[in-house]
Amino acid sequence: MLSYIETYARAVVPGFKADGRKVSIDERDLALSVAAYRAVNALADSSAKLLRRARLWAERRQTINELSRLSDRVLKDIGIDRYSIPQTVDELLRSREAAPAKGAIASDEKLAA
Repeated sequence: MLSYIETYARAVVPGFKADGRKVSIDERDLALSVAAYRAVNALADSSAKLLRRARLWAERRQTINELSRLSDRVLKDIGIDRYSIPQTVDELLRSREAAPAKGAIASDEKLAA
């Protein structure tokens, strides 16, 4: 199977494929469409990851700021040392990211349904 880069490169060579056969307009249009579709999907995936990381960073900062405003006594009551607030927040966010969301269905369960 050709990579989309090879497909794109063969499509833009005017009139011929690498093996010497003529390229029809439909094949070239299809190859360009596939390459464009994959590029747009890659961009969308990258954007989604960037937004997710930005939201996580903002949530981390907000949580650290809120915990930092608490008194030492309150922090001790909930089992957090003032100097370990960033590490505690990081552990909390990592454990939450690793845990499946409530109401989420595993992919095997979706396929069986």
